[in-house]
Amino acid sequence: MVRFDHTEVSVQMDYVNMPRTSSQGETDAVTGRNVYRLVAVIFGLLCILQAALNISLRLTTCHLKMVLVLTEATAFMAFEIFKGVVRLPPETRWDRLQVSCNPLHSASKIKETATEGTCTNSSQALDELKKKIKTIDSHRQQGWLYFPPSLYYISSTQRPWSLSRADCLQRHADLVVVNSREEQAFIVNFNMRVWIGLQMTKGTWKWVDGSQLTESYWTPGEPNNFENAMEDCVQTGLNDINSWNDVVCREPHFWICEKVV
Repeated sequence: MVRFDHTEVSVQMDYVNMPRTSSQGETDAVTGRNVYRLVAVIFGLLCILQAALNISLRLTTCHLKMVLVLTEATAFMAFEIFKGVVRLPPETRWDRLQVSCNPLHSASKIKETATEGTCTNSSQALDELKKKIKTIDSHRQQGWLYFPPSLYYISSTQRPWSLSRADCLQRHADLVVVNSREEQAFIVNFNMRVWIGLQMTKGTWKWVDGSQLTESYWTPGEPNNFENAMEDCVQTGLNDINSWNDVVCREPHFWICEKVV
């Protein structure tokens, strides 16, 4: 009788404990799935964070490279001015130089380009700037002078206007086109009478690049076709802003070539 009761109790206990074992297994399975999901989410976030860091580092690298090259260009300009190779007249507006070679000003433009999500344009700008620096340096060694944004070559001999221009063309340049008061001040600073790229064409003063004359620096009383001569070419110089003079084209004079870089 005692053995029967023990068996009956055992069966009853086994029956009661069976659901508890099944419920614990399901709980463990659910917990395991949640852990896997959490790990997957964390891994995904890490991937996104890594991608963001890569993009940020890439853009930062582009900025640093560009600022270094721009700083190099600015240092080059400062060194040239210090040596006197780049001769700037007192009338020169320094803000014009700052627009061309101020690294902070240029870097801000590069920042706008880089924020588009690629360094392609920035790399092209770097290559162009390096090429420009090399061009300026190589021409400087050949006697050219740099005044932003162009290189200038002053002849050591005198020729008529047409032959002077032919020499400039052979140098892959042309007679100077004066586009501003600052540029005119730079030219007359040499205190020489030189041909410029201005000529009378069919009754109209035109530059060698085909543009018409809009801003002039004539000497008072000029142009005048003195003594009814065919003074269809122009020279400038002698340390005065308003120093243009119309001259007969066949007269020999020094000349100045300009090459935009």
